[in-house]
Amino acid sequence: MAEETQPPEIKEPVQKTDPLVKEMIGFGVSLYYGSRFFSYPPTSVAHALRESIGSLKSEFDPTAIDFLYRARLHSPRMEDPGKPYRGEAILNPPGNLACAGRLNCSGISRLYLASTQDVAAAEIRAVTGDYVTVARFKLSQRIGVFDFRNIEKRADGGPKELLAYIRRIISVPVFSYDNYECVLSQWITEYMQQLGVHAVIFPSVMRGQSKEEKKLVHDILKISPREYFNVCAFYPSQFQLIADSETVMRVHELSLYVATDETYYKIKALREFEANPKKYVHPPED
Repeated sequence: MAEETQPPEIKEPVQKTDPLVKEMIGFGVSLYYGSRFFSYPPTSVAHALRESIGSLKSEFDPTAIDFLYRARLHSPRMEDPGKPYRGEAILNPPGNLACAGRLNCSGISRLYLASTQDVAAAEIRAVTGDYVTVARFKLSQRIGVFDFRNIEKRADGGPKELLAYIRRIISVPVFSYDNYECVLSQWITEYMQQLGVHAVIFPSVMRGQSKEEKKLVHDILKISPREYFNVCAFYPSQFQLIADSETVMRVHELSLYVATDETYYKIKALREFEANPKKYVHPPED
């Protein structure tokens, strides 16, 4: 009787954690369960952090983008509020009302802004049917920032795995701020502030891409594809609220595009034109 042959054992590839990332995680755990004040990472991590983050330091100029956006949900949700939040109601909260966030501890108020209206709505977890107030802000002066966009290209030969880990924990939305990665991201934010910058720029993971793909509509309107990113401002007064820019908008699609009804249907028309240009463009008659 022939012996039964056993199928070959398939071993899953073991994903190794980068040593610096592993040490950074250990530091985050020690912050959460041990000492949160006067704590400093291991020497190897501290050196790599200083060198790698330093390569991301740049200047953010007011001419780099026309406006940044901030959104706030209305309550009760999905009921037309009739009027937008205005003035201080759309600004960053005062310290005594500032709850813990991805990049701030409770009581420390920072101004979170987004590059587009839909990203601003997505970052506050607006869903289809919600009403939000969206307001425009303008950077009033040139400031120093740490920019976590395109770190694969911008980091000068540093520990990119460590930078990628930092980018992830400061970018990915969380539903609880009571965990070691949130405490670590708050520590990193204060560390960056101590290095003399005024804000941090990081990609929006809510859109799943860094910028729009170039399409026909951009050529028609002679505009560039929009970038999707967020800004956390350490000094909110450097960003000015544009007077009377506060507008109530409704989330119309699962893609979290927000707009007034008029703007929404204009965009719908542009999308229809983009999909069927021959239907609307006819050659001149002889």
